[in-house]
Amino acid sequence: PSDASLYPSIILSPPPSSVPFLVMMYLSHCSSPDYYAFQSPFITSGGITSLSRLSLSPNMHIRGQAVDAFLQLTSHPSFDWFGLLEGPREAEARELHRALLSVPPSDVVNMALGNSPGLSFPGGSHLCLQILGFYLSWVRALHCDGNVLRVDVSIVKALERWKDAEVGGAEEKGKVGAEE
Repeated sequence: PSDASLYPSIILSPPPSSVPFLVMMYLSHCSSPDYYAFQSPFITSGGITSLSRLSLSPNMHIRGQAVDAFLQLTSHPSFDWFGLLEGPREAEARELHRALLSVPPSDVVNMALGNSPGLSFPGGSHLCLQILGFYLSWVRALHCDGNVLRVDVSIVKALERWKDAEVGGAEEKGKVGAEE
């Protein structure tokens, strides 16, 4: 769809005007088998940054769709984020990498920590931990000298919140639809 590049700013509009667009993107576009029709232009237009910011919405439905959409876009089988940047879609692949690198690292860290056990929708804390793991391993593997990524000790300590948490455990139950 030619309007994919408009979605990153539209979905950041205050609810309720943004909700139909987020729902349409989530239900129709994120799972589309043609990654390069919607997902790619959405990502290269700042969509991942928009989703990372929506992942902290007080509305748990919006938060859940943003987190799941982020996960779908970064794990779609049509694009290998860890693959070589060569071939017929090399230029587009480089643009996707640039777009993900342009997301402030603090946004990705805040997405995870802001959805730590007890603060998210059911299963949300573990989905955000998965996103953080993907992001940190991707940055380390492809964009750090010697594949070494130094993570601040405060972030490592904050990750201890997951140590005893269950996926969808009691600390996450009953959060869907809650407004803070």
